Amino acid sequence: MIEVQTERVVVVQDPGAFAVRRTASKDNPEALQGFHAEHLLFLIDEASGIPDVVFEVGLGTLSTPGAKVVMAGNPTRTSGFFYDTHHSLRHRWHTMHVNCLDVPRAQGHIEDIKAKYGQSSNAYRVRVLGEFPTSDDETVIPLELVLGAVGRNVTTLNYYPVWGVDVARFGDDRTARPSDR
Repeated sequence: MIEVQTERVVVVQDPGAFAVRRTASKDNPEALQGFHAEHLLFLIDEASGIPDVVFEVGLGTLSTPGAKVVMAGNPTRTSGFFYDTHHSLRHRWHTMHVNCLDVPRAQGHIEDIKAKYGQSSNAYRVRVLGEFPTSDDETVIPLELVLGAVGRNVTTLNYYPVWGVDVARFGDDRTARPSDR
């Protein structure tokens, strides 16, 4: 009933019904261009890690009425197209949430994640609860702190705080000469 060819998988009784695999990347987003058909379905795995430029090109192929997209993946980032489909674009998408606590076959790692990172960590939120992180790991001031500060009544203090900041954070970059340490 199905014939697997070099470039595609074809339904034998209807050669017009076929599936193809394309891998697009930040360096080659155009790999998704040119698809237009009466019935078009994109299946996207690990969607949170796909660069926005790939989605930008892919959206152009969705010009056919009825074209569909199914994205799956862990919600690992607080930005990008996948994040937007669950937040600012949510009204245009049907979203689903899967929590490992509700899926018996997906519970083998829960205690390990809890022990290593803690139940209030982003790792636990993403890998166990299936929720987006509260902030990206490279964030200086997390979004939830900014949102919490909006509209908060504060009083002016009569002193200037002094901050110690490691602007290099990780890696080999240095913010001071070795003799200054």
